[in-house]
Amino acid sequence: TVGLRYGLYSPPFETQGNQVAPNVRLGDWFNERGLNGNKGIPSNAAPVISFDLAGPANGKRGFYDWDYNNFAPRFAFAWSPKYNNSVLKTIFGGDGKSAIRGGFSLAYDRIGGGLAVTFDQAGSFGLSTALTNPSSSLTERTAPRFTGFTSIPASVLPAPPASNSFPKTFPNAFAITFGLDDNIRTPYSMSANLSVQRELGKDMSLEVAYIGRFGRKLLIQGDLAQPVNLLDTQSQTFYYDAAKQLLALGGRSMAQIPKIAFWENIFGSTLGGITAADLDDIYYGDGTLLSDNPGLSPTTILSPTQIAYFLYTQYYTPDYTSALYDLDLGFGSKFGKYAFYNRQFSALAAWRSIAPSSYNSAQVIFRKRFSQGLQFDFNYTLSKS
Repeated sequence: TVGLRYGLYSPPFETQGNQVAPNVRLGDWFNERGLNGNKGIPSNAAPVISFDLAGPANGKRGFYDWDYNNFAPRFAFAWSPKYNNSVLKTIFGGDGKSAIRGGFSLAYDRIGGGLAVTFDQAGSFGLSTALTNPSSSLTERTAPRFTGFTSIPASVLPAPPASNSFPKTFPNAFAITFGLDDNIRTPYSMSANLSVQRELGKDMSLEVAYIGRFGRKLLIQGDLAQPVNLLDTQSQTFYYDAAKQLLALGGRSMAQIPKIAFWENIFGSTLGGITAADLDDIYYGDGTLLSDNPGLSPTTILSPTQIAYFLYTQYYTPDYTSALYDLDLGFGSKFGKYAFYNRQFSALAAWRSIAPSSYNSAQVIFRKRFSQGLQFDFNYTLSKS
């Protein structure tokens, strides 16, 4: 048997034009941040995200593009060998005693409806406004008085929201939010199987099979605003490698920390001249830093590497986010602030169609059909996913 299915799934859109989209594709924006980091260009060089009206009702692109090549073939076969010579007859048992079966199919997912519901509830950038009631700051003396069931005192109402004209730039709010990589394609999965079944006599049979399933372009959430893996062009060291070098020094006092070129080059201009007393005042204010690090005096000038080491090890568990936050936004680098983080988003979890999956298994089935009051089967699967 052979078949071919074709699917054409419309990207969802809002029929009245109440739909917005970012001015740059978020997947391209993420890739640009990564490529910039590979060249030693900081995150603050990335474009600013703004939103404009979108969708077919506004004559513009939608959540994502049409995917026109969703061809899904499938085929299957079943064959019963009829060998009569001695060797092959011994293997296959002769006419009608064995069967070889196999098949392959490709199937596409339908994702538009789920994405539409998700973004209608929480992902409509620029189409929802949060109003905060200030009553929590009022006291029993200053709170407005009740005047009637249908009357809300003006002092309780927040200021009216700003006009939602477009395009609108998302504020530099360092927000935690989510979005959609509008480069997504339709996810699909491929299934394959091949089995050999042999009749053994006395109503018993043995079957050995391979079963596989492989997903491609599956939806997964990724943080598009994650800190960039910035390259220090002087030492040709990337941030991730420099962080590993730093953490490999764990257990040492700050006085024993050698200089690492990445931290010296990137943060030398902003962390230079800071003494042990200065750093203690910033984070402790009680001398803890000095008491925990023998060999340091209040006037000891710390190297950028020592300060970075302190930040990466001061938290109770390894907390790479907070340590880099302190360095990037607290002290800044030679590129200024937001060299690693994005100034608009501290996290931007977006659905992307980039995940693969694989399942492979070998299956053995030994079965006795019901006869003479007895029936049983034995199944064994060895699989990896």
